[in-house]
Amino acid sequence: MIQPACQSASRETPPRLSGARPVRRLTWRGAWRPGNMIRGGAATVAALALLAPVLGAGVTEAGSWQPTTENLAISPSMGDQVVTPDVAMACFSVVEKWVREWKEPAVADLPPAAVAAVQGASITLRRAGEIVGRGTALSLTGGEHALVAAAAAAWREASDRMPGDRDAFWVERMRAQAPEVMISVEVCSAPVTMSPLAFDEVDRDLAAGLDGVAARFGSRSEAIFPATMITRGLLPGDALASCIAVASDNPELGIRSNPLTQPPALAKTHQAVFYRFRPFHVAQTSPGGPARFLHRSARVIGSREITTSQLKEWAGLMADRLMKIAVDEPADVTDPPHPDAPGRICLKIPGTIFPATDKIEPEYAPARDQSIVAVALGRAGRSSLTLHAGGSERARNAAVRMLRDVLQHPAGGPLTVESDQDWISREVAYRELLSDLTQEQMYLPWHTSRGSAAIMSWDPSVHVRRVESLAEGSPRAELPAEDRGRLAYALALRKAPEAGEHIRALYRELGIARLHEAMPWLGWADMKVADQTQSQPSVPLLREWRDAVYTKMIPMPAPGSETADLAGGFLWTSNQRMPTSDGAGTVAFLATMTGDGRMTDPGERAKELSRLLSTLRFLRQISMDENSCYSAQKPEQAMWGVKRSPTELELRPGDSAMTLIAVCETLRAIEAMKKPD
Repeated sequence: MIQPACQSASRETPPRLSGARPVRRLTWRGAWRPGNMIRGGAATVAALALLAPVLGAGVTEAGSWQPTTENLAISPSMGDQVVTPDVAMACFSVVEKWVREWKEPAVADLPPAAVAAVQGASITLRRAGEIVGRGTALSLTGGEHALVAAAAAAWREASDRMPGDRDAFWVERMRAQAPEVMISVEVCSAPVTMSPLAFDEVDRDLAAGLDGVAARFGSRSEAIFPATMITRGLLPGDALASCIAVASDNPELGIRSNPLTQPPALAKTHQAVFYRFRPFHVAQTSPGGPARFLHRSARVIGSREITTSQLKEWAGLMADRLMKIAVDEPADVTDPPHPDAPGRICLKIPGTIFPATDKIEPEYAPARDQSIVAVALGRAGRSSLTLHAGGSERARNAAVRMLRDVLQHPAGGPLTVESDQDWISREVAYRELLSDLTQEQMYLPWHTSRGSAAIMSWDPSVHVRRVESLAEGSPRAELPAEDRGRLAYALALRKAPEAGEHIRALYRELGIARLHEAMPWLGWADMKVADQTQSQPSVPLLREWRDAVYTKMIPMPAPGSETADLAGGFLWTSNQRMPTSDGAGTVAFLATMTGDGRMTDPGERAKELSRLLSTLRFLRQISMDENSCYSAQKPEQAMWGVKRSPTELELRPGDSAMTLIAVCETLRAIEAMKKPD
């Protein structure tokens, strides 16, 4: 069975993926008893000594995660003939030789171990970010060797898609272009049959991004490997349904919502057989680069990589990306135009980017996302810990230009929940960036509408007041918890007298179990009001919340574990199977608490920073670097964006902004911990 090469990607937003196996949850209650902590100045010195690798500027060596036969080759073949890491790398070397010499694959070139062990393969060839060849084969009914069949299909398609006519010099031209081709190879042992009762069971039992699926109807079969599932945004159950539709040559049988086409019914009426397998994934992450083992199409980030210097570099790279992908909006041009006025052009942030298909939906991010991006860049720019002097100026300038775009040109139309969310986010950004906005409007000479009058006319609070009522039936009740937290923070920044009442109401409504939904905004609002009224924030409640949050964190498993890339993420509910970037807001406020003496005693600093850095490890895991960008059509656009999860290849601007804020808050907390008590 050979899978056709290039398949058109859906324009719909890929669904949230799940499928990671249940993991043990971490609790710190027993390990860190307050009675065991020595407080005071001596404890502070000891804590800082423990944290020296983090507080120092040195870079520790990278993590040592490596694939193992135990956690990847779960489908043994007959006898001892299974795919091992060495066999997988040997397979990649053979495929690379075929590509570089541009010769048609042949079984005679395979090493004996690969001939005996490999029962399935998926080969993808990319050039200049685009897929030029793809082939998939699984040996279910005998026939051609799977690796040769998959590589031949990819090679033939690439031969047709690569530029150049098939004349006497065609082979030489292909060989000249071959170094530009990036190679991805997935290989597995014999697949294991499975008998799921429903497609939902497939989603639950298979590990998304690690397990592949296949279906066989008579002599026809079809398989989808994990890397393809990630790039196409497929759940394991969705992938199996797609395999059924192709293998049966009947699209109606692949409708997973139909009770008559669930796997047991198809097995009975069509003698269908279903399979699962777990391949090794070896790929180049740059043209001509070395082959690397990938885990859920990325490199597993080691906990020892999260150091102060690495955090600073990461924050700078995320901030640079947000500025680079912003689009000029000539909305504030002077008359006559001023040739030295870079700040007179507004900026717009693109919407959600799907790197594998180069799609952006919508074209521009909604005002609430753009406002939060402005907040993130403003915070990064104001922190000397994050960016160098020139970078700080660029970030603050970009933040004001993004904010001015959504303040000067708000969308019209009737008021909706979405427009309320936009206006609340505008006010948060307006209050946080007011000093920068004032500096630009009052002291830079190229504005025709400069000065305090323009600044006052942009104040979003007049629009936000409609959701400020706590009475029953208020539009506030329709807002998600995150936006109600933002509303409380906007009121606190405005010094509104009702801010405290909003904070208390939200604490009551959400309780400990759901407070994370309103973070970091609710926590910051509480601290801001406490500072304004010279009182204390809700310290006991927030400390209890912090301990409860860490019980939801996935702990670091044993080296080589399949969940190594999930460590530090949060599973908020029992049916959530994959942590996501939604935890970035929680991490941001955990960082604030770590650096605040009211929330974290000196003797607790080592423990709290250790827990915090674990959560940063996960956010770094889902940040796209040179390894995870191998499948992006435009790597420069995707690099250092933040994915929704390890299996969801979509980059939302709000996720990148909140992750940047979380890193900035962590750096600020680390700096605060260095100061004497």
